[in-house]
Amino acid sequence: RRMKQAAQREQDQNEAEQARMQGKTVTYGSVVQLIHVRSRRFLMVADRSSETEKDSLLVSVDHGSEAAWFRITPRFKVRVEGEKVCIDDLVVLQAVKRKCNLHVGKSLQQGFGISSEPHREVNASPMSGGARVVAWRVSSYFAFTNDSAQFLKSGDVFRLVHAEEEGNMCYQVVKNTPYVFLKSSDDAKTSIDSHSLWEVELETAMKGGLVAWSKSVRFRHLTSGRYLCVERLESLDFRGQTGYTLTTTPEQSKATTLFHVEAAGVQETDQVPRKGKLRIMHTDDSGVNHWLTTTDFDVAAGLSDMERMRELDTRRSGV
Repeated sequence: RRMKQAAQREQDQNEAEQARMQGKTVTYGSVVQLIHVRSRRFLMVADRSSETEKDSLLVSVDHGSEAAWFRITPRFKVRVEGEKVCIDDLVVLQAVKRKCNLHVGKSLQQGFGISSEPHREVNASPMSGGARVVAWRVSSYFAFTNDSAQFLKSGDVFRLVHAEEEGNMCYQVVKNTPYVFLKSSDDAKTSIDSHSLWEVELETAMKGGLVAWSKSVRFRHLTSGRYLCVERLESLDFRGQTGYTLTTTPEQSKATTLFHVEAAGVQETDQVPRKGKLRIMHTDDSGVNHWLTTTDFDVAAGLSDMERMRELDTRRSGV
């Protein structure tokens, strides 16, 4: 119990320190903690060797501790301690407790359990002993703004609740068939279902920022990692028009994964608020706009009497 209380105290102190330092200038020589946005865990150097490089220490993410403290130092002598860290600067990240530098492994590794693509592992090598120094480039992802908590921004995880049907937009493989569907519940706004969690990305995923009305975004399904996309059907729909349906794809670069968010009422700001009503639109390759809507097709027939799932579809604007 004491350990639990100590861990909670440390977490509270970390959050208080983050709030105090937010928006302040980072200088060379500063000690910082690097937090992984999605998991809310801190980058830290473990006290055991890496499995791929025995002469280096393992780097992982975990709850904050002194092992997650890093000092920012300049890679070259043109910068000195106390100067501001600027965009595109090359820096060295020194683990304070373990006295080692973050570096990238020399050899390509397969998988790591997240992808079949080869990766290089990030480890930590001793500061002394002739170990090579690896520089990290500082790139801007999202500029700090005081009111960013009020608006939807890249990297935010959210649920899309249909205002009239009281259902969450979900993605799930049902009976070996993938579906994007509307899942109704007694209270869709408070129900918890991992299939209904989505992450928003700007058109350029490596650039963060606030989501603006009418600008292109992507919706990434949190648990599967797949992107919401529009797929053209081979047959005409019930209106005699080219049919489209919603599905998902692992390929981020497809134009069919781009959507626009439009205000459903009076647009009071240029940015999309975190709470409110909106409409989602996709523009096809011929320049025709399509709104996300629902159909009456039941994809959960016989799956559960307690769940009503309705397939999500697209409808040409103005129809």
